[in-house]
Amino acid sequence: MDYDKKSMEMDDEQKLEDVRKRLQKEKEIKAATMKLRDFQQSEAAKAACDATMEESQQRINYFQNEFDKLQLKKQESSPKVPRTQIAITLPSMENAPPMMKAGFDNQGRSYPGQSPDMRMTPSRKASDSSSHYPDDFISHRPLSTVAWVYAAGLCGFLTTRFAAGQQDNFRHPLTSRRRSVLLRYRFVYHPLDLLKAPTPITSKKVTYKLRELAYKLDIEKKVKLASERLEQLGMSAKEGNAESSERVVLLRRALQKYQGLYIPGQAEDDTTSPPGTALRRPMTGTLYVRVGGIKHQNNAPMRNARPPESMAYIKIDGTPRAKTRMARNGPGGIRWNEDFEVPVTKASEIEIAVFDKPDSVPVPIGLFWLKISDLVEELRRKKVEADNDAAWVAANVQDLVARTPTVRPGTGPLGDNPINGVEGIESWWDLEPIGQISLKFNFVRDVAVRKRPSGLGRQGAVRKRKDEVREIQGHKFVSQKFFQIMCCALCAELFTGKAAQCEDCKFTCHQKCADKVFIKCISSKTVEDPDEAKLNHRIPHRFETFTNLSPTWCSHCGHMLTFGRRHRKCTECPAVAHEGCSDLVPNHCGMPAETANKLIEELPPHMPTLKIVNKQPPKPTRKYGLNDFHFLAVLGKGNFGKVMLAEDKKGGELFAIKVLKKESIVKQDETESARSEKRIYQVANKERHPFLTTLHSCFQTDTRLYFVMEYVRGGDLMMHIQKDKRFGEHRAKFYGCQVLLALQYFHQNNIVYRDLKLDNILLTVDGHIKIADYGLCKENMPFGATTRTICGTPEFMAPEILEEQPYDRAVDWWAFGVLMYEMLLGRAPFSGEEEDDIYDSILEDEPLYPHGFGRHEQALLQSLLVKVPSLRLGSGPSDADEIKAHAYFRNVNFDDVYHKRIRPPFLPKVSSATDVSNFDSEFTSEAPGETPTDYRLDRVEQDLFKGFSYVSPWAQP
Repeated sequence: MDYDKKSMEMDDEQKLEDVRKRLQKEKEIKAATMKLRDFQQSEAAKAACDATMEESQQRINYFQNEFDKLQLKKQESSPKVPRTQIAITLPSMENAPPMMKAGFDNQGRSYPGQSPDMRMTPSRKASDSSSHYPDDFISHRPLSTVAWVYAAGLCGFLTTRFAAGQQDNFRHPLTSRRRSVLLRYRFVYHPLDLLKAPTPITSKKVTYKLRELAYKLDIEKKVKLASERLEQLGMSAKEGNAESSERVVLLRRALQKYQGLYIPGQAEDDTTSPPGTALRRPMTGTLYVRVGGIKHQNNAPMRNARPPESMAYIKIDGTPRAKTRMARNGPGGIRWNEDFEVPVTKASEIEIAVFDKPDSVPVPIGLFWLKISDLVEELRRKKVEADNDAAWVAANVQDLVARTPTVRPGTGPLGDNPINGVEGIESWWDLEPIGQISLKFNFVRDVAVRKRPSGLGRQGAVRKRKDEVREIQGHKFVSQKFFQIMCCALCAELFTGKAAQCEDCKFTCHQKCADKVFIKCISSKTVEDPDEAKLNHRIPHRFETFTNLSPTWCSHCGHMLTFGRRHRKCTECPAVAHEGCSDLVPNHCGMPAETANKLIEELPPHMPTLKIVNKQPPKPTRKYGLNDFHFLAVLGKGNFGKVMLAEDKKGGELFAIKVLKKESIVKQDETESARSEKRIYQVANKERHPFLTTLHSCFQTDTRLYFVMEYVRGGDLMMHIQKDKRFGEHRAKFYGCQVLLALQYFHQNNIVYRDLKLDNILLTVDGHIKIADYGLCKENMPFGATTRTICGTPEFMAPEILEEQPYDRAVDWWAFGVLMYEMLLGRAPFSGEEEDDIYDSILEDEPLYPHGFGRHEQALLQSLLVKVPSLRLGSGPSDADEIKAHAYFRNVNFDDVYHKRIRPPFLPKVSSATDVSNFDSEFTSEAPGETPTDYRLDRVEQDLFKGFSYVSPWAQP
């Protein structure tokens, strides 16, 4: 055995011993508290002892669970473990949902024919102190929690939701020979779950609390420092400074409590984003809060025996907005039972601060806070669960017997009366540093937000307006707004709000510091910066993995590091970075970035070599103009203009002409997009691809641009699916194959389409499809290239676009999965009443499928609708060939598809060449023509459109 492995085993052994000591200490604390309770006379003292024992039992359960996992890990790593049985606590099958009972009877025994190792026998009761989980572990679990059960090779992959009332446990004996197929729980928690008091202590909860507390404490320290400075200047009252000091003390105590629970290495699999990386999206609407009461709290000391009066403040982003009446502590804690309605505008955080009033000045004794965006997401998730049809289930439960019925909220600590007629989220929540608070929340967004129609319908594409890009030393700096505390990578000062961030390497600094950056962008593909090469200090960092246990910021991207061992720290200097950022930190070990920049700035200027590019003048072609066409009907409308049916006055040929207003293009800075769309049409023209619309010509007037395109008379697929509700399997596959070949052609020419949807797929009179509208295409995108522009139609946008991450051509295959889902099932896989609901659904939800849905169809959709782009079907270098090889297309000859040798399953009805009945009557009912405009472009603006006119070679006479 080598030295490294021995060291690893020693670390695990020491960790096991450390957890064992902590577990034993907690048991002693609980035993001592039980003895102390017997000597107490007052009910208040007994209640305090009960609260201490309850918290101690939670810690015992946590340490026992972690101890068992470490023991199991140790046994699995040992090559000479005798064949023994390992007991794992599992919930009872008696009260489990029907699908959980699949394969087991009510006593937990396996059905005949299953492995004897899968039989289950009763364990000790949950109330036993040696049990792994407390009595209320299952009965008080939030309904949004999902229990993942793995049993590889024995009972497949099973997913279920536990209903309330499952309190009995069973032990599952498993021989060491089958440890690799250990049946285990992995609860998936949402952020609000980790704030609830009934949620048991787990490594994930400890890690999450440490992050939130470190973030909150850092902010509070800055508030305290500012208060002290204002007090010195005589501009602030001492009471405000005293409150800040007390809040810092409370947060430090809470942080120390969870630091005592943290076990290094046990939370490394946690993928929860730190408080800064998950966007704290501001919300506007009405917040409804019911403040019920608190219990198990530590009140402020009093001079007499009478308990102090307490009240709770509701704060929005640190500003007090409401407060409860004063109330005294009783046998069951403090009860207020007050409802509040608080209008908020672009708010991010709710805080409930509990104060005691032992004297004239209130003293804070407990804090609770949550992000409004997390609350809105949890409310959305509850609504989706309540509205879903039981006949539609997620893919990972398709093979189970039945779906768990939706459980309506029962009587909570304050009863089940809805706020404002709508059920909210009610629970006992963790009050920091000690205690629990009963709260019920609901949030109604501003009614001014536009509601989206249900079902399939036309939705316009969106494109985030491009920010000004400042290119400095290869960095492409754009302005970004951060709602969390960041660290400038240049001057190392903390900040919030707007900052400059490089689009390529994610280097983040103050706006004012961006102009001072003289270190070249590491990810830039240009030659090495000669000035930087002259700097006689090019010492690489010696980054090593370290365990982060304190608020620390990345030296490159400026985000706060998460807790755990996923980060790098230089052994020679203070530089720390994320694992993915460590390679981007410049080789200036021991020298601050600001100092290195100053040294580089003082170097003599370097004269770059000029490159002369000879441009060949374009060949003269025949020009088309507005007088060559006669408009017949309006076919559709877009953001910048409309599409009209037009007839060539000379030849009588029909075309679809897209008319764009120059005014809108200039104001939105989309001139390059218009030129790009023309180039995309030229690519489509190159081979006259059978499934792409081609361009006849384009021309311009003083006020507009005109794209003259081939006219496809059969209408778009959106109109047809609205008539037919859904396409049959054969028809959907037929269209899907042709769309697949069109996207493959784009990708072969390094183009990402980015706006695939039913509206943009036209049907020819002979039943074949053609993709139209190239306005959102992105050029120069070979395999491996990425971009960051936020654009597309909301229901079709891939998760990586919404998360503002660099994305590649795999976004087209996500959209292809959404398209196939809609054609096969007649509904969107991700939907919502508002645009933000759609985005949340894409990021959080899994698509649902009806019972009996085709196996190969479902497998294809699952492979395409993978939220991790690198795992998505088609994301590899072989691109569309990966999808063609899928079992769903096993009987398809794509050469026959390309050459249109397969008979179309549907032919649109067209009565004449000018029949526009296959287009939306909302547009065709309008009179064709151009809307008058008073806007006149100046000479500089007109110069932006030079060289736009074009005539395709095949359109020449």
